[in-house]
Formats: sequence, structure tokens, C-alpha cells
Amino acid sequence: MVMGLDHPGIVKVVDMVAEGDRLAIVMELMPGGPLSEHLSRVGTLPAGVAVTICGVVLDGLCYAHGKGVLHRDVKPSNVLLGADGLASPESARLSDFGIAALMDERGVHVTGLVGSPAYMPPELFTTGVVSAASDVYAAGVMLYELLAGRTPFAGAGTSQTVAFRHVTAAAPVLPVDGRLWRVVEGMLAKDPVKRLSAQGAAEALRSLPGEALSTPALPVQVTPDWAAMPVFIGQPQTIQALDGSVDVGHTRMAGLSDLAPVQLPETRPAQPVVVSGGDVDISSTRLAGLERPQADEEVATGKRRSVWVVAAIVVAVVLVLAGGGVAVMRFGAGHVTAPPTVAYTPAHVTGKTAATGFRMDFDAAGSDDSIGGVDLTMTFSAPLSTGLSGEVLVVLPAADDGACPSVDDSSVVVANQSSDGVSAACGMKLAVTLGKGDVQSVTWHVGGAIGADLASWIKDIDDQTAQALGDVTGSGFALQRVQGISVQADSMTRMEAAPAVQYRVFARWSNGEEELFSNNTLTFQATDLLLSLTGGDGLPAVKVASCPETLVRDTTVLALQPASSCFVQVTVGELVSQQASFSISTSGS
Repeated sequence: MVMGLDHPGIVKVVDMVAEGDRLAIVMELMPGGPLSEHLSRVGTLPAGVAVTICGVVLDGLCYAHGKGVLHRDVKPSNVLLGADGLASPESARLSDFGIAALMDERGVHVTGLVGSPAYMPPELFTTGVVSAASDVYAAGVMLYELLAGRTPFAGAGTSQTVAFRHVTAAAPVLPVDGRLWRVVEGMLAKDPVKRLSAQGAAEALRSLPGEALSTPALPVQVTPDWAAMPVFIGQPQTIQALDGSVDVGHTRMAGLSDLAPVQLPETRPAQPVVVSGGDVDISSTRLAGLERPQADEEVATGKRRSVWVVAAIVVAVVLVLAGGGVAVMRFGAGHVTAPPTVAYTPAHVTGKTAATGFRMDFDAAGSDDSIGGVDLTMTFSAPLSTGLSGEVLVVLPAADDGACPSVDDSSVVVANQSSDGVSAACGMKLAVTLGKGDVQSVTWHVGGAIGADLASWIKDIDDQTAQALGDVTGSGFALQRVQGISVQADSMTRMEAAPAVQYRVFARWSNGEEELFSNNTLTFQATDLLLSLTGGDGLPAVKVASCPETLVRDTTVLALQPASSCFVQVTVGELVSQQASFSISTSGS
């Protein structure tokens, strides 16, 4: 099991030697030694270094989970560094899968606590079940420790005390960039169903802008006085058990609803406000940073600054209402301009239903809370036959100068050629998870060169999205791109009573195909593509049919009698293959 893991984020196991009742593991040499030793010397790591190391670990976990393997003991002492140590954080490798376990369909049930209490997930203490999401929690604890110099629930007490904090207490907020903290929160979600996946967490960390990671290392954070801190959630929560065959949260970005910066400069002299002719963009003056709790010494400065802000807004509103021209507000060296108000007529486009059963409809209307903006609502639908999950592509029309519209939704990620195979300039991707027959809506506030005709605008969105999907390279955006499935079956000679028929199932799109599964695929080995097309259900959602001379058990087809013309037909949700013909002969015939 462990020797079969071959990934750049995992220390390679070269050999395993048994001597009596002792087992020795021979691994590749990592000259930098354990991350824990470096951490003990420096105390904490800069955000950029910590995030790089955690990203490598998450990549390794994502790979291992895809192989059906849990680590169950992610922590700094099980992360090894290369020869350059912390100077090359990308050299980090996850090691010691010594207590790793294969995942079954419902996760791994444990009969005793295995691992390190400081890194154990809440569900292990409450339900005794661990899954891929549990490894992500431990990685989140490790990331917290790299930033803070201690684990989130460190403090006086026994292992039981620490376990109680894992289940009931909120991790104390760290003084890091708000966008980074949202990712840490997503990895430490109490409910594993709402927790980021290994892949989702890695992508979220890598999508953080440079300024969110440019801060120096924090001082080691003081251990909380848990008895005095009002951080307890209350009674232990009901935590759901998980399907261990799924890296739960693969399409979920729970906890990342607001990735906007939450930091303000420590001090800033009040700037004069100049009012003159021009256009006004009141929406661009939102001071999202004011949501951050201010230290006492900032309050007086904030009050003086607020006088200038209120004065500017009052003057601007008076000028607009009096018809005396539209104002431009200047704060320091910045200069902000926006289009005049447009009276939009709401519009709707019903999207085409994809072969997978996925459908995306568009509605657009002028925003009630912002000048010149539009609320774009996308409604996603799944068929009654299957759930669906995965990333969805939306292409917004660009302005004449090539500028892309702005989207006021921090969970949206820009799609690009290198990682997504998307050549469209203004492609946006978002993750959806739908149950059978489920309907969900997402609204974006969009600004920029939209034009006055919303009906024409959202039709362009639908058309340009369809065109971009046709040009996508790779296997991304399966819900929108998969056009069907096909089966290849091998003719066979019966050498035993009831041999299994060998067949393979492929998903196809306009410019390629990918294997979904074969008759030898086990439940926990379901590919991401199969999980996407079944809403995470995988092989149990697949239906297989064959000729009367066979016996079908789940996805296994057993050859019982000779047959000159037999077939295998597979159904995955709304996708039904053609019959793949094969013959069954008897040895000697």
C-alpha cells in the first residue's frame, strides 16, 4: 500500500524489511530533516513559506486519497525537507504513512485513538470515523502551527481536554491577512462535510494574492487561557460521518465566502476631499476593511478619518440630488470613476441541458444597492436520475478594449489556459454540488462595460460560454462538456465456472475521452470524473446490463454460458452507452 504511493509531495518508500516482529521502512533520503526541528528553532514561519509547505502536503494528500489511502497523522514531524531546508519550502515531502489505512465506502472506523491528539479531527472524538476530510483538518492544524508557533487548541489539560476543545471551541483568530485566515478556517471546519478538501484547500492557498503572503513571521502566539476566553461554541456538535471513498468538500469552498482584505494601515493622516465635476462611483468607496476590529489606539484616528468620509458623502449626495453635476471623490492619490446609472430591464435566458443532465439558466437585473451594477443570477439544475458535482465555466463578455467585467464574489476564480485549458479572456469558474433533481442559484454583482441591453448581454454570456467550452483542452468542466459514454468489452474463452467479463467505460467530449472505470475498479478507486458525474456517489450509482448468458452483480459481469453475441451496456446518470458486443466461447470449442 505505502510502497505504491509515487508522488512528488510524498517521501518515496524504497523497501520494507521484516525482521522477527520488527518492521523497517527504507525511504529516500531527505537531508533537511523533519519540519518540526526547523520550527522549534525559528518559532514561526512567514506566511509565504508556511503556505508553500502546506500546499505541497495537500497535494500529496490529494494523491493518496485518490488511491484510497489515509495518512491519519499529518503533523510537522512527519514532513521532511530537502537539503536547503526552509530556504526551499517547495522541497517539503509528506512522510510516515505508518498508520495509514485504506478507506472503505463509509470511511474508517477506529476502535482506539491513533495519532497525535493536537491534530485529531472532531469527528474522530464524536463518531470514531475518519476520512479524507480528517487529513485536511490535521493539515489545517499544522498550517496554524506554522503561522502561530503552537497548535490552535494547545494549553493545559489532558488529551481529553484537548479533544473537548477540538469539538467545541473555535480556533483563536490569528493576526494574518483575512484572505489567508478564511482558508485556515475552511480547513478547520468542525463538520467534515463543510470542510475544504485537499484539492480545494491547495487551490485556495495558491489563489491567494502576493500581498496576503508577504507578511513576516509572527511572534509565537500566547497560549490562550481557555477558562477565561469566550470562544466555546457550546455543547458538542453533531458531526456527520463521511463516505471515505470521497475527498469530501472537493467542490465546496465553505468558509471562503469573504476573501477580501480585512487589514487597514495602522495610521493614515486624514486626507482632504476634493469635489469637482465628473462621474461618481459610490460602489467603489466601500470600506470593507472597516469590518476588522480596531485596536484602541486606532479608534481616535478612525473617528477623525470618518469625519472626512461623512463630509465627502454628504457633499456628493447634495450635488447629485440638486442636479448640480455628478461628483468625483478623491482620497489621497487615488481617483475613482464609474458609469452613470442605467435603467435596466430584467432579462432571462434558459440554458441548454447538457448530456449529463446539467443545466445553467441566466437572469440579470439592475442591482438595488449599487450604481451602474448588475446582479447576474445563475441557476444550476441536476436531473432526477443523478447528483452532479464539479467546476462550472462562465464566460463574461469583455469590453471593446479587452477589459473583463468585475465580479464582486470572492469565491469566483479566474479560469486560464495553463491550469484549466480555457483560452477565453474572461472565463470564470465556480464549484457546484447538486443532489438528484436539485436546483441551486448563485448571484454575482457584476460591474464594467455591460451595456444597456441585459437580454443581449446574458445571451452573449450563454453563447460565449458554449464556444469556450468547445475550445477547452483537457478533461475539465465535465458537467458541461461530457457528451456521452462508451464501452469496450473483450471477447473471452471460459476457462473456469464463471469468469468476469473484461470491459472498460470511457467518458467522451468533443476533442477527447477519459476512462471512467473498468470491471476491475474498486469502489474507493472511483475517479474524480466519475464522482463528478454522479454527485460523489461513484460506482454504486452505475447500472450495468448484459445478455441472458451472463450474471450481473453491481459492476461485475460473470460469463455463465457460451454466447456468440453478447453485450455490455452501462448507465451513469443521464448517460447511457451503446451496447458493446463480445462473445463467450468454451475452452476447446
